[in-house]
Amino acid sequence: MRLGLLVVVLMITSGCASQPEKSVQAALPLQDALFPQAHLQQIETPDEIFYLSPQARQRMQTMRLKSGTKQKLLNKLLAVMFHDQDINLRYVGSANTTAMETYHSGDANCLSLSILAYALAEEVGLLPQFQQVQIPELWVRRDGYSLLNGHVNVRLTLLDAQEALRTHYIREREVVVDFDPYVARQQFDTQDVDKARILAMFYNNRGADELVGGNLDLAYQYFKAAAQHDSQFMPIWSNLGALYRMVGNYALAEKVYKSGLTIAPEDGTLLENLAVLYETTGQTDQAQRILEALYQRRQSNPYFHYIRGEEALANRQFEAAKHHFRRAIRLNRDIHEFYFAMARVFAHQGDKEQTQQWLIRAQSRAKAPDVSLGYQNKLDLLGAR
Repeated sequence: MRLGLLVVVLMITSGCASQPEKSVQAALPLQDALFPQAHLQQIETPDEIFYLSPQARQRMQTMRLKSGTKQKLLNKLLAVMFHDQDINLRYVGSANTTAMETYHSGDANCLSLSILAYALAEEVGLLPQFQQVQIPELWVRRDGYSLLNGHVNVRLTLLDAQEALRTHYIREREVVVDFDPYVARQQFDTQDVDKARILAMFYNNRGADELVGGNLDLAYQYFKAAAQHDSQFMPIWSNLGALYRMVGNYALAEKVYKSGLTIAPEDGTLLENLAVLYETTGQTDQAQRILEALYQRRQSNPYFHYIRGEEALANRQFEAAKHHFRRAIRLNRDIHEFYFAMARVFAHQGDKEQTQQWLIRAQSRAKAPDVSLGYQNKLDLLGAR
């Protein structure tokens, strides 16, 4: 298995727990000489990432003048983003795009949604704040690589807010613009982050895209730009180490991983990438020790078993899926998605009675009214109650 890409800003329901900030500082080992064509590659500037066209800005200003109150302004802004036929944003996990690209295409992941929402909110005079959500680990596979997902959104503060729509949720005096409001309802911790961190995320994601696509010089240029904005954003270290490994500079890859671990000694991605490097260089005993420790650590994470169950279900390995979902439930009995996952397994197997029972259990643990209603609709379709 080739591991090594960490993409921490795709929209997901479960994802990586970002490492807390450390006081330890370490210089990211950059090596321009390995990528002699990198400096010829053009990448987006920070201004271009948040740029809005004159037409888009004019539209925002007209909307601001006609709104009257901030709440009406916010409602109109959300309507434009999610219901206007010219934008009508939809989730696309690979859409690592600038504000203007997102505005015109309508495709967005949670990072590009957040960048666009931030740019539009600033334009109309609202005060946006980026938030990084501390969610558990979630690995996905793409083109033979393992990607670790994370989550980011934008928070706006209001004096009064009542409405809740599919694409955002409102809590007391806060409005959080997010493709996945259920993440917040799980009460995961959040960390306010600045534009520098968001730029590092953007460049890191673009670099990961290019790495997967085999454009290594351009990938390096993006990772270097990410480090220049926020060198303490640990996914850059994982990705840069993977890039060095891919070009055969194993010593430099090891230096990156070990230097990164001085900042975040418990970072599972750095450790796993180091294990892969050790396997590549024949240091199998060291690799095995790291992997066994990581495996044991992840056994206590219900989302680890949840994802393993999802993988088994996708492969129609129904008994394995049930095993993992049951382990997830034993570790945390309050997560409605785990019960819904079990219902899906039995639905695939054609067991209507068990499907209904697990849906009822999922509904009983759904705290948000719209989620509970969704389960009720499924039960009604099954004729359960």
